[in-house]
Amino acid sequence: MPQKSQQHTVHQQPLAKIEINAVQLGLDYNQLAKEQQQDPETTAVRTAITALQWKDVPLGDSNISILCDVSTGRPRPWIPSSLRRHVFNLIHGLSHPSRRATTQLLTQKFIWHKISRDAGNWVRSCVPCQKSKVHRHTETSPGAFHQPQRRFAHIHVDVVGPLPPSDGHRYLFTIIDRSTRWPEAIPMANATSTSCASSLLSGWISRFGIPEHITSDRGTTFTSHLWTSLGQLMGTTVHHTTAYNPEANGILERLHRTLKAALMSRCNNSTWSSQLPWVLLGLRTTPKEGLDASPAEMVFGEPLVVLGEFFPDAPSNNNISRLRNIVGKLAPCKQTYKPPDHCYIPRDLDSTKHVFLRTDAQTPPLTPPYSGLYEVIERRKKRDSKTGEYAVVELSLEWPSAGGPALLFSPCTAACRRHVMWNVRKGNKVA
Repeated sequence: MPQKSQQHTVHQQPLAKIEINAVQLGLDYNQLAKEQQQDPETTAVRTAITALQWKDVPLGDSNISILCDVSTGRPRPWIPSSLRRHVFNLIHGLSHPSRRATTQLLTQKFIWHKISRDAGNWVRSCVPCQKSKVHRHTETSPGAFHQPQRRFAHIHVDVVGPLPPSDGHRYLFTIIDRSTRWPEAIPMANATSTSCASSLLSGWISRFGIPEHITSDRGTTFTSHLWTSLGQLMGTTVHHTTAYNPEANGILERLHRTLKAALMSRCNNSTWSSQLPWVLLGLRTTPKEGLDASPAEMVFGEPLVVLGEFFPDAPSNNNISRLRNIVGKLAPCKQTYKPPDHCYIPRDLDSTKHVFLRTDAQTPPLTPPYSGLYEVIERRKKRDSKTGEYAVVELSLEWPSAGGPALLFSPCTAACRRHVMWNVRKGNKVA
């Protein structure tokens, strides 16, 4: 007996854990009959001239009857306006079928005025369906790339790693100048904000001066108090790219691809730090597309001497004036990119007041690809802003909402703010 009691208790425990919110209550036909008696539209339907065949169907053995249409061979109860949304939730909430399937299920079992229109509108505004059934994502073309007025005025920074240990280094602090495309890669033992700030000072500012603008991603290193304070101390404007949008820092992402490929070609995993200077020399002396010159020529005014050059240029007495003349004729690198084959922006994205945001991060199975709803408070050309806790979003991560309650951002902590910025980071055009 004790063993049976234990087994009986074990079988009951899972049922006790079922949340009451997960239980979908059925339709109360006693309440339906009461609503039909009080609904003026039901009274008008009884006397209306229509192809429908109305009949009062008794409810079991009671004296209560339900007004139904029997023209299809099976009774279809007339649903008053106060219960229509509840009936829709019962049918559609089981498996969230499509608009056509939901309409077919409803019209087979129930009847009311403009039932197909209501079913279509409610399916379209179903928030779980909108978050989980987006079959075509928003795709936008790259925006304009602002060119600085002088060299070394605008730089892009990032961190590469962790890499295989080499001479105590596991990370690279990479920098590239937007105007000249001059690259720098500084080995670091760790990727803390202190190491990155020290690398910036010793590897770039000591040579090229203080930049006016610094662009980076939203990593913890570049959103730290130390990095922000360094920018304020130098009078530099710090820019952060939108989340899950590597194209915003594509000039540096392309450098990473080329740099890693060159290191893999020259060395093994443990000797990359010793081969890094040679790789950087090759990158700096390689002509850039759209520049018609190498980064070294843009910086120094003439090509660097590399391995294999036997005859150097003849010396000149007017090097300074010659270099100034050459550098003055060099124009900043033009924006070069391959335009996408096609773009797609939903028609309602320009006017919608609420949007869903695509989750580009790796997620567990059965996770909806979109989150939301979120209210739009400002619309820009390539980015959008969101409610409450301010956040900017790339348009390509947004999807217009057809309805549903909005989730407003509330004041939050720094840890929460990082999540908020992710939720609002992407969006091209939104309200």
